[in-house]
Amino acid sequence: MTWFGKKVELEVVGSNGKPKMVKISERQFNQWAAKGKVHPRECQVHILDPTRPERLETWAIGKDVSPKVWGRCKDENGDLYVLVHYTDSQPSQHVIAKDIWDKTKRDVFSSSKPSSFEEYFEYQHKMLLSSSFEVQAIAAAGINTLSRAFNLEYPDLESFRNADEGTKAEYLRKMSDMIKKMASDELANKAPEGTSRGAVLLLLYLTAVAKGDAAMVTRIADALEPFNKMAYDMLRDSEQ
Repeated sequence: MTWFGKKVELEVVGSNGKPKMVKISERQFNQWAAKGKVHPRECQVHILDPTRPERLETWAIGKDVSPKVWGRCKDENGDLYVLVHYTDSQPSQHVIAKDIWDKTKRDVFSSSKPSSFEEYFEYQHKMLLSSSFEVQAIAAAGINTLSRAFNLEYPDLESFRNADEGTKAEYLRKMSDMIKKMASDELANKAPEGTSRGAVLLLLYLTAVAKGDAAMVTRIADALEPFNKMAYDMLRDSEQ
């Protein structure tokens, strides 16, 4: 800190056309920044990714993010907030407002991580049951659609259970990848909320079938039944 206040170092283009470093007062910098005339060289970026833990990165403004996006989306500290979205397993990063980022972290990236298959099922089931009727209806429709797709490959659960381990693992892997994309689309507002929630329960059900876990098969089937009925009722009503 100097007598005239804190100094901020900036890179500017000199009269010879070459970049050089200069120092200006923090007050002057803030005034220019508010007008979009200057920006810091770097910023801290908070990132949410469905496939990885939350992380913090340092981005170069003008290289990793445009000055315009930084100026529009930065918080009071100059930080940015990013959500990773997946399309065909390929990630893309989207800078979003901090309040939306905070809500996404709170609602989707819960810090309470289930530690077992049974706990994960209970977590997903309770999450769906606590959702609105509209979300549950979308989840029910998803369960119905995916169940029909499953039956195109396997006429019944026994044929899936009796398939070789590699075949079952590959089917479950593809289904898991599809659900990740659904969840990513929901976060990016490209799909309605609830699209992935019913699918997760069906994936857990088929996983239990593949493992031969009779107790969990029964337990998850009981949880799915109300949503199967909801989907049936919606289809019946749409045909009348």
